Parts: sequence; structure tokens; C-alpha cells
Amino acid sequence: METIVAYHKVHYLEPVTIGNNCCISQGSLLLTGSHDAMRSTFDYTSGPIVLEDGVWLGAKSIVTSGVVCGSHSVLGAGSVGDKNLDSNTMYKGNPALPVLKRTIR
Repeated sequence: METIVAYHKVHYLEPVTIGNNCCISQGSLLLTGSHDAMRSTFDYTSGPIVLEDGVWLGAKSIVTSGVVCGSHSVLGAGSVGDKNLDSNTMYKGNPALPVLKRTIR
């Protein structure tokens, strides 16, 4: 099942949990499913995605299955979050790496 909302795409065959005060910028993808590239049959794999309170996903960012974006974490524009994001931390790149602690004023 898929949902498109204001230029976002959520592919949810597993639960997607979105906390309070999250910002999901244009073109972001939340992908709960993938395939096992190590198997010749490319078996389907899946996992839930959790965006805790105050998460900001930059434009055209991607969050993959099984990832928890900790509270007030930021995933920069065009970045790929394929591992859990720590709370109050800004990430960028592919794969996303921590670049700065976020201090909320």
C-alpha cells in the first residue's frame, strides 16, 4: 500500500510512526520494504520506520526500513538514513553521517 501526500511518498507494508511536530519536506521517501541483495532470489525484506517527536527530514531525503529517527534529529536534503539517527543530531550524506549536535533554542 502506498500514500502520496504533498510530494512525499510513504511505502508502508510495515508500520510508519510519525511523532508530534515533525517536518517531512518535499520529495522525501519513507520506504518500509526492500530486497535482500545477497540472495539470488532477492527475497523481500521489511521493517517499520519511526520518526520520534520533532524530526525534520530534508527535501528528497530517504529513510529505509527498520530505522528509528530519534527525537529532534535532522536528516539533510538528499541524504539517506539507513541506520538509526541519534536524538538532537544532524545528519547528511549517503549513507547519512552525523555532522553536528542540534541545540534547540
